[in-house]
Amino acid sequence: MAEWTVTEAAAIPPDLREAYLTALREPQALYAEQQVSRGRCYRLADGSRGVGYAVVTADTVVEIHVTGGASANLLGLLDAVEAETGARHLLCKSFDATALAVARSRPADLATIGYLFRQVERTTGTAHPTCRSRLGSPADVKHVMSIHDGFFEDRAEVERYATDGRLFLYELPNGDLAGCGILTRVVEGHDAVDLGMVVAATHRCRGIGTYIATHLASLCDRSGDQPIAGCAVDNHASRRALERSGFSASHRLLLASF
Repeated sequence: MAEWTVTEAAAIPPDLREAYLTALREPQALYAEQQVSRGRCYRLADGSRGVGYAVVTADTVVEIHVTGGASANLLGLLDAVEAETGARHLLCKSFDATALAVARSRPADLATIGYLFRQVERTTGTAHPTCRSRLGSPADVKHVMSIHDGFFEDRAEVERYATDGRLFLYELPNGDLAGCGILTRVVEGHDAVDLGMVVAATHRCRGIGTYIATHLASLCDRSGDQPIAGCAVDNHASRRALERSGFSASHRLLLASF
């Protein structure tokens, strides 16, 4: 019987990370990638032979990958990770076949916590009867902060998007800021770009969210990137806006609790 060892490591080996991302049937989820960036990396080994890695954030395994020869023992490796780190949950994308199989192979409470949009029916028109789009700048940060309603973590995050040219503003003829959108490349070197949006509370239910999603997707098309999106399972407004703009919630973000 193999004797698995789990030891904390400084970083994920780049070749193993690329192998994991390549093996996914769909692009990585932005939420999952953010959790990976905040987590602790662990080297998985059979004695002295490295067989993979796991990333743990708080008490959740947010990513696990093993080389081909050890894949049949993934459940035992997950047990070893849990024993070493105290993890009690596994974050799983429905298009991550390996993690999904592990989550289903043992007694667990498997809950959907988000929708992952990976397919989009291209639309030709991006016009809105009154709303107009423009690229945001650092001078717009204070206006975005007045409507963001918790969408951004803090002012510094908005400033980064504005400085990088990834912040887009949507204004009405009277100058009111109706909403904003952002584009985030999920993994450097990969073409998936995540769409994010927020609509000012006073301008919701007017089709502006749909317009923002459609406009951002068209920007990705022009640059040759793949537009993707995600939202929490209880964010009904975002889900409706994305679906009306042509996206399909064909995948789920799942949390297995053991």
